[in-house]
Amino acid sequence: MLDGIDILPDNSGFQVRSHDLYGPLPEIRIMDSSDIFLDKDRLGNQACKLVAIARLRDQMARFLPGCKLLPPTSIGGRAIAGLKVGPRSWLAEGDDYLAAYHRLYEKVTN
Repeated sequence: MLDGIDILPDNSGFQVRSHDLYGPLPEIRIMDSSDIFLDKDRLGNQACKLVAIARLRDQMARFLPGCKLLPPTSIGGRAIAGLKVGPRSWLAEGDDYLAAYHRLYEKVTN
């Protein structure tokens, strides 16, 4: 679900906020390149990554009923994804959120 589209300060671009059944998804942030075709292409790529992330999250939630997916975050330029079930927690990091969620999926399902 789309939560909102915000124009960044100085009209330097925009960000898209969204969520799925399990909480917030990573924000899409597109900086204005003055090339509308390039910006639309980058937006399309990021939207496809969000669809893949939402599917991975759904598969993990079905694999571990009652789990809580932690909000996506970043530390030191690295994307962090996490999941908690009772006292157990799993965290994974990657260059981007899709890579982090793939690593988290591997940890949770293996």
